[in-house]
Amino acid sequence: MTKNLERAALAFFLGAAVAFCGNYSSAQDDYLSDIMNRDDDPTGSFESSADSFSTGIAPPTNLDAPSSSSKTVDGKIVVYNAKVEIPKGEGYEAIISANGQGLLDELRLYDDNYDLAAELRALSEHIAGEIAQEQSQMDASGKQKETEKTTDPERARQDAVDDVDKQFSLLDRFGIAEKGESDRPQLRRGMVVRKGQYLGRLQDDELKQEFVVALQELLVARKEAEKTLEVDVAVAAAKVAQASFKRADSLNKSMPGSISPEEVDEKYYDWIRAAKSIEKARYDLEVNKEKVKVSLARANATLVQIRNRKLRSPMDGFIDEIYQNEGQWVREGDQVLHILRLDKVQVTGAIDASKNAPEDVDGKTIVVKVKRPGQTDAIKLTGKVVYVRQVVESGHYYFYAEVENQTIRSEQTGKDYWVLNPGSLVDVEVEAN
Repeated sequence: MTKNLERAALAFFLGAAVAFCGNYSSAQDDYLSDIMNRDDDPTGSFESSADSFSTGIAPPTNLDAPSSSSKTVDGKIVVYNAKVEIPKGEGYEAIISANGQGLLDELRLYDDNYDLAAELRALSEHIAGEIAQEQSQMDASGKQKETEKTTDPERARQDAVDDVDKQFSLLDRFGIAEKGESDRPQLRRGMVVRKGQYLGRLQDDELKQEFVVALQELLVARKEAEKTLEVDVAVAAAKVAQASFKRADSLNKSMPGSISPEEVDEKYYDWIRAAKSIEKARYDLEVNKEKVKVSLARANATLVQIRNRKLRSPMDGFIDEIYQNEGQWVREGDQVLHILRLDKVQVTGAIDASKNAPEDVDGKTIVVKVKRPGQTDAIKLTGKVVYVRQVVESGHYYFYAEVENQTIRSEQTGKDYWVLNPGSLVDVEVEAN
């Protein structure tokens, strides 16, 4: 009995399997037949049969189609899902990088009227005045001071201490002394900055010390260049030697043999040597003048390096990102700040090339409609198409429009926010006239 049941069950399963294979084969044959005959059926029998043959996989879509589309409504070209972007080119986005390596000494907002060049110029003039005054006192009593230094050890020690104090006093005027907490506000994201405004600096103490040394060298070189004493002495010596030679030569002519020829030649040599000393003194004076130029160039080069250590905003905007922190070591080229400007943005959309030509859009006024969450009425902003791309992609061509952005104030936060945000999608109407 059991064996009979097993045989019946096996026969049933074999019959079901044969029926299933037959049905599957029939469906597959129908599907292949549709594929083979699809060119003979322009009405789309392949699509309908493919739909009836469910595989669980959605039919492929055109991945190259533009994200936005357009249509003509009441004489206006309506573009959906146009993209808001930051305009290309300088003046709308900037990365401030470190121009050198060192510690990021501060990231703080300087006053709008802060002028680094004026500050350095004022400090230079003050330091130059102090050094010049000190040098004039040294010239007036230099020998006495030198005598005191050599004869009085205690006075020599005190003079050395005074010289060191003077150097630190000069360097302290550059802010190299111990720094206290700055009263300038620390940078934060969203902070508004203006073009040319200083935003921080890399450590520049060593450069400021080099500038003080270069300034001292410049003052010494300038004083040497203005000193014509050697030339005056050489001219006077040449005149004396010339007169001595002429007297000896005249006396020897009136009283032959009174002066030996050797002595006359020696006096003539003294005259020639004194005349050459004039040339040398004048040459040294010209060299000292060139040294002034070299010292000035070295001082200016140091000033340029000090200026480059300052971080300055290249445009009006706001701080979008801060990549480094105060006290962090940075290398040349490291990104420190990201500045954005959103008072003017770019809107890019795709136009159906089969319905509108590029000249229908180029130069036309557009209206951008922005509907913000929680608001019923859309905000309208106007702009102008500045460029139409002459390349058709997937049946569309792109246009680029500049739009003046606006801000709205939030009652909750009390802050202003831009209406158009880069990366968002908006609807645009292109005016016909």
